[in-house]
Amino acid sequence: MTDLLRPSLRRYPDARKAPFPLIDPLLFPYLGLLFGVPVVALAAGVNALAVRRWALFFVSLLLGFAGWIFFLAAAGNSFVVARGIAFAVGLLVGLILGRR
Repeated sequence: MTDLLRPSLRRYPDARKAPFPLIDPLLFPYLGLLFGVPVVALAAGVNALAVRRWALFFVSLLLGFAGWIFFLAAAGNSFVVARGIAFAVGLLVGLILGRR
């Protein structure tokens, strides 16, 4: 019975053992609003490297690269529209990556 009450955290990395302090995930949506997708993806990648979650690291880099390519593609039409879309996508990515 006591084994059921004891939490099993073996599969989850311990953030206290990270080699440097983590960036607070609550900051990600604000970074997405201010700077767009690539900055949020790099911040999430730093956190993922610190806790050694390799899948999250590659997903965050992939999202950052896709956001940057999308921004460059949309910038051909209108810079203001492209920047607005980049801010919106950055906010969404920040909210998604901030939850992990």
